[in-house]
Parts: sequence; structure tokens; C-alpha cells
Amino acid sequence: MEKRKQLLFGLADRLVVAAPDQTVRVAVDGVDGAGKTTFADELGSIVAIKGGLSFERR
Repeated sequence: MEKRKQLLFGLADRLVVAAPDQTVRVAVDGVDGAGKTTFADELGSIVAIKGGLSFERR
């Protein structure tokens, strides 16, 4: 598995286990064009699949 997917799946596992029935907010910071939105969308999709949770990007 590529490093990016390992990171995303590992982080998603931590988020789902850490607060399965609570609201969790995750901030993604970086310079313009760094891929923050792409990263957040990918992470949100994996969290939704793993935990059955919904996510909102602002």
C-alpha cells in the first residue's frame, strides 16, 4: 500500500476509535495548492466508510 493511503487509513482508524459517538473536528493546514482539500476529502471518505460517520468540509 502506498504511503499516502497508509497515512489516511491509519488516521481514519484513530479518528473512528477515538470518538465513535462524538463530533470530531480535524483541521488541515498548509500553503495554497498543497492539496489540503484533496487530503480532507480522501480522509473524510475513508472515515465515513470505516465508521459509518458523516463529514462536512468547510
